[in-house]
Amino acid sequence: MLYYADDRRVVYGVTIGILLMETTIPFIPGDVGNATSYDFPVLYQTVKGLTTMRMFEKDQTAFEEFHAAAKILRKQGVRAITGDCGYMLAFQEELADKMDVPVFLSTLLQIPFILKIIGRRGKVGILCANGESLTHEFLKIAGVSEPDLERVVVHGLEGHEHFREVIHDETGCLDSEKMTCEVVEGTKRLVQNNDGIKAILLECSDLPPYAAAVHKATGMPVFDFNSMIRYVHSVVLRKEFYGAM
Repeated sequence: MLYYADDRRVVYGVTIGILLMETTIPFIPGDVGNATSYDFPVLYQTVKGLTTMRMFEKDQTAFEEFHAAAKILRKQGVRAITGDCGYMLAFQEELADKMDVPVFLSTLLQIPFILKIIGRRGKVGILCANGESLTHEFLKIAGVSEPDLERVVVHGLEGHEHFREVIHDETGCLDSEKMTCEVVEGTKRLVQNNDGIKAILLECSDLPPYAAAVHKATGMPVFDFNSMIRYVHSVVLRKEFYGAM
């Protein structure tokens, strides 16, 4: 087999490119921003000037920088592009139109799939970084139809002290035990206040480290950024099967 170099590239063999905001948050194992969260290589690119607050506000003026960062990832050969904030859904349609590889910027894109697998009376509970920003109009971008919007219930973690310190205020210090307690507490509150929840979706890219604790506390399926990223990786790099008969 012959192999040829591409003078635009400095790395090879990376399937997933991840767009990052400019933040001061410790990306612990399990976080989208921690490369050891995956058993396959990923490539990161920071979007200049894209802060958490700009994403909560769905600031469309950031799109050009966003697109420029995505093009850098594509030049390095990534086969799909994702992000590190569920509110990047604001750029989903426009960026997907401009790229020649799959784009899946937000974990919220999983909602229609989840609703289909939990039955017509089941609800999906979403734990998110900013409840006020997760409006019905915004969820429509993810493909949630009008009748199904009532089956999506939300709990924002901005009211939880340590979560706000780490994610909103960006103090630069994360206590994983405190964060686990707050995330589980928020999940329990969400389930107690809303009958019929059959699955949990973690919107924020900093929440996957606590997915196992959420699952243990509720017994429900827990979807997050990493479940979505692993799924897309599996379809853009298919493996041959080996075994015995």
